Amino acid sequence: MFSQNINRLPVPPATAPQKADISNLAQKCQELAEQRYTIENNFRRRLPDLCPPDRNAKLNNKLQNWWQLNFADFQKQIKKQFKKPIPLTERNDWQDYLENEKNKIATLNQQISQSEIELNQEIYHLFNLTPQEIQLIEA
Repeated sequence: MFSQNINRLPVPPATAPQKADISNLAQKCQELAEQRYTIENNFRRRLPDLCPPDRNAKLNNKLQNWWQLNFADFQKQIKKQFKKPIPLTERNDWQDYLENEKNKIATLNQQISQSEIELNQEIYHLFNLTPQEIQLIEA
């Protein structure tokens, strides 16, 4: 796509309330995504705490995406990557931490999805799309 082609797209004029609604929904999506990113990053920064000092604390792809793991798989990945299991005395704390942060991410994902649906509905309304056109877009 080139900007010269995008400039030719017909964008209907929006009323001030429509612009405000679209702007607010887009902003909400952005803020929720930033919150999710912060949670992901903060947890990721804690993982090297489990790495022995003589090992490289680099995270593999599965640990980079830790929220996709259950605790058993999380433990396996820690042991695989750092060549040392999570100490028994710390396992309950790590399991609680993992589950709490995963729940936060799941909640944010639901809120983002809902906000994106609302944003799409506003855009569909602005363009006066028919249900058939909406179905074609969402397919």
